[in-house]
Amino acid sequence: MENTTVIILLLTGLTIAGLIYYRWDKEQKRKKEEERQKLFAFFKSKLDSISKAVRQFYAHLDYTNGYFTNYQLTVWETQNDILYKEIKDKPFENIQLESEEVKTIKNFLKYFSSSESLRTEHNKNFVKEELKNYSRFFDNIKGRKLDLQQRTAIVTDEDNNIIIAGAGSRKTTTTIGKVNYVIDRYKVRPSEILLISFTRKSAQNLNDRIKIDGVEAKTFHKFGKDIIAEVEGRQPSIFDESQFRPLLTRYFNELLQNKNYLRKVTKYFTVFLKPSKAQSEFENQGDYIQYIKDQNFRTYKLKEVPVRGRMTYKMEVVKSIEECKIANFLLFNSIDYKYEEQYEIKTADMERRQYKPDFSIYQNGTRIYLEHFGISRNGDIPQWFTKDGQTYEEAKCEYNSKINWARNLHQRHGTILIETFSYKMAEGTLFENLTKNLTEAGIILTPKTPQEIWEIINNAAEDKVNNFITLFQTFIP
Repeated sequence: MENTTVIILLLTGLTIAGLIYYRWDKEQKRKKEEERQKLFAFFKSKLDSISKAVRQFYAHLDYTNGYFTNYQLTVWETQNDILYKEIKDKPFENIQLESEEVKTIKNFLKYFSSSESLRTEHNKNFVKEELKNYSRFFDNIKGRKLDLQQRTAIVTDEDNNIIIAGAGSRKTTTTIGKVNYVIDRYKVRPSEILLISFTRKSAQNLNDRIKIDGVEAKTFHKFGKDIIAEVEGRQPSIFDESQFRPLLTRYFNELLQNKNYLRKVTKYFTVFLKPSKAQSEFENQGDYIQYIKDQNFRTYKLKEVPVRGRMTYKMEVVKSIEECKIANFLLFNSIDYKYEEQYEIKTADMERRQYKPDFSIYQNGTRIYLEHFGISRNGDIPQWFTKDGQTYEEAKCEYNSKINWARNLHQRHGTILIETFSYKMAEGTLFENLTKNLTEAGIILTPKTPQEIWEIINNAAEDKVNNFITLFQTFIP
């Protein structure tokens, strides 16, 4: 009897537990179904917008619609950014949407998350296809056949294109080809084309050769005058050229009295005036040296040199772009230095010339040395450091051996060596570290004011300042 009671109690307990589980499971299914219905309704409400976005993006990937520009992508992303954020983390594959609807949502998410890579791939293939389709068109641009670089420059129809070409490279022909191409390919109206050239002569040359009704090449000055005349209904008065430059110079000097403006101008001259390139970007030493010469990388420090029996001053020449930046940093922090001065102890022997560290720094009777090493973080060197008959690994080993030789020399003689590296320059931490190391070595940095820096620039690079004012003159109509 007792056993029967126990069994009945167990069965009763199991039945109650089963009922509880059944109700819980039913509730969970109800909630799950309710959530599915909400998601279903949500995505159904968004499908028109999603489908429209997919169609728009897909249209940009159609070769017949042309080059997929950065502007077009930016507009599409801006228009669909909120939509993407609303749906990106929500499940949609198992909420009973039609298979085509699921596919559309997947495409939208893929287009948005991989938009730039898809654009890049499309444009790469588009250019190849376009060069084939327009092969005969580019065979005769005003009687001239364009080469591959010219054709590629024309069909690459990005928002902004910079084409670097030297004298005699047929820039005018390429420009004419571009005008004819956009009219033929994109049905651009001639009146919608703005063709600007720097000089009257080049503008006239373009007009003489292009000969398309509605297309007129203008200088910046002519374009500006035409806008003013159209808005005001009359031609503007124009400064006599002999008066214009003195006026600009006066305005410029007045603006320099503003500390914020002065700070920006000095930054332009010390940081942005000369486009900097890493040594690793050059194929050989000749190209690197030529680039330094072409860009006139010189320090702002004036060096006294004899010229025809008298002494004059000129900006100091250094051997690398990075050394130029370091020299200017020292100068603008009131640190006295000499470039490639002989080491204080004789080191010349049958195998080596006298050691000349990059910079010898002097302050309060103290002399320390600064060496700049052109290596990467893992000790690699630019390929062109390799000499004839030498492997890259041999050149790398030799360069790093020289570094160790210099370190040991300074340690042996108790002289202070501060080191800087190309990779620190690339990482943007070189001057922060150099400041720290100089301070630890007892060197006091006294940063010059923007006014003091400008006086140095104005004295050392008067021609650069004059060219700067000429630049203003070029762009003001």
